[in-house]
Amino acid sequence: MIEIFKEELHVLELDGFLNALRCIMGHADRCFGAGLIKKDSCIDTIIDGHIQNISINGKFLDKKKVNFEYIQKIFDKFIYSKLPISDKETLRNTDWNLVEYYGLISTVEDKGEWNRLVNQDHVLLEYEDEHGRKSIHYYVEYNEFVITTFLTMKK
Repeated sequence: MIEIFKEELHVLELDGFLNALRCIMGHADRCFGAGLIKKDSCIDTIIDGHIQNISINGKFLDKKKVNFEYIQKIFDKFIYSKLPISDKETLRNTDWNLVEYYGLISTVEDKGEWNRLVNQDHVLLEYEDEHGRKSIHYYVEYNEFVITTFLTMKK
């Protein structure tokens, strides 16, 4: 029997929400998503492994530490500016729902920040994927796992 832990369930929901946004935008590829990485090593080792994989299939561009305000700009660039929504209230509700998924994941922990996406800095990788599209990965660190989210620009 497969056991799905609460944090995995919330990450699957986040992944599904990102995929739905991708569909609304008209992306044909699976170019938005989120995954859970159990911390068997430190976050730097996890990220270094991802940089090596990026370098095999694409072109690594940059690694930087960013805050929530920067992530909000990424959401706007990769998602919100591409949605066919003219109603500002709908856009605010979409943003609230997206950010809330990280808050739900944060509730799994007994200690730590209420919403780790909002209350701490994150590592962000920029790269071009194997098709030459601008892409990013950012990592939200929790006590025992890391959530990686990836977004790719539609050409």
